[in-house]
Amino acid sequence: MKRILIVALFFSSFSAYATAPSLEGHWQQYCNASSKKEEFFTGNKVSMHENYFADQNCEKLEAVIENSGSFEIDDEFLVPDQSIRNIDFTYEVVRITLHSDRFVLFYSEREMCGIKDWKKGETRDITGLRCEFFQVGRPVQVPMQGDMRYGIYKIEGTRLYFGRLMPGYDGSSPMRRPYLLDPRYFVKLIE
Repeated sequence: MKRILIVALFFSSFSAYATAPSLEGHWQQYCNASSKKEEFFTGNKVSMHENYFADQNCEKLEAVIENSGSFEIDDEFLVPDQSIRNIDFTYEVVRITLHSDRFVLFYSEREMCGIKDWKKGETRDITGLRCEFFQVGRPVQVPMQGDMRYGIYKIEGTRLYFGRLMPGYDGSSPMRRPYLLDPRYFVKLIE
C-alpha cells in the first residue's frame, strides 16, 4: 500500500512539473522608444496591440495596431531549454485605430493602405492590404486572414518572453521559427 502511494505521488508531481504555465490573461511590455505592446490571451484566442505614442513616456497615444487570431502550443518542449515551447499564430484580422490629428492627416494625405478618409478614433480593418508604413514606395504586406506566424515563448515567473525575430528567422514558416528569446519581455498584469 505504501509503495502504491509513493508511486502515485511521484506521477502526480511529475505531471504538475511537465505542465507549462498558462498564457491566459493580459500581458504588457514596458514603454520602449515611444511604443508599448500588449497581449491578451483568452482560451485559444489572442489579441496583440502595438500602441504608438507621441512621447518617450508612452502617455500621448497616437495609434494602435491590433492583430487578432488564434494560437496553438506545441505539446513538446524544445531542447535543451525545456521551458521554451513552440507557439503558432493564425491571423484572423488586423486593425488600426488612429488617436491623433497628426496621424489622421498623415495617413489621409498618403492614402495609407489605400484608404483616403482616415478618422480619429475609428477602427479600420487593414487585413491583407499593402501599406507604406515605413517608406514611401515600399509597401509592406499586412497579414491576410489565415496567414500563420511561427514562434517560441517562455514564461518565467510573471515574465513572458517571445522569440526574437532576425534575418532568416522571421517566423514566416516552421523552418524560419526564431530560436532565441527577445530580451524585451512582457509582464502579466493582475486585473
